[in-house]
Amino acid sequence: MSARKHTKTKYRGVYYRVSETRKCADGSADRFYLVWYQDSLGKAHWHTVGWHSDGIRAPYANQVRADLLKKVGQGKNPAVQRTFTVGNAVDAYVNLATAEG
Repeated sequence: MSARKHTKTKYRGVYYRVSETRKCADGSADRFYLVWYQDSLGKAHWHTVGWHSDGIRAPYANQVRADLLKKVGQGKNPAVQRTFTVGNAVDAYVNLATAEG
């Protein structure tokens, strides 16, 4: 089992990993871009951006990181994801069905 290797790009906080199995159209190993940032509490987070073969490049990943940092600066925590459960779906359906009579 090999350890995951994050390779730095020229952009601060932007990294990529080389896939051992996935290939680009030209046959080269695919790259997976991810960014690192800290939330307003100082907790570190990794945010996945996407695959090189899907058109993702380091400058785009840098822009994603800038957007995340902007949200952190506004007091929002982008790492907190809104969860939607089956119970939420049932409640939404019941409210809709009740409203329609």
